Amino acid sequence: MEDRAKVVSTAEIEREDWTLNISRYVLPPIGEDVPPLPEAVAAFKQALAEARAAGDRLRRVLEEDGWLE
Repeated sequence: MEDRAKVVSTAEIEREDWTLNISRYVLPPIGEDVPPLPEAVAAFKQALAEARAAGDRLRRVLEEDGWLE
């Protein structure tokens, strides 16, 4: 299967600093599920904002309950 498996030589592995990470040798499939870059960036920013807000809420709860000073 194309882009799913690859036989490499030890010389190629050596060029990759002996790393056997699959992504160094086989490209991930690119399909319809990959959003355009602007959409991906917007989704990342939204997720980051939500994660920060959740962290702030957790910190407030921990401080209110005396777990943090």
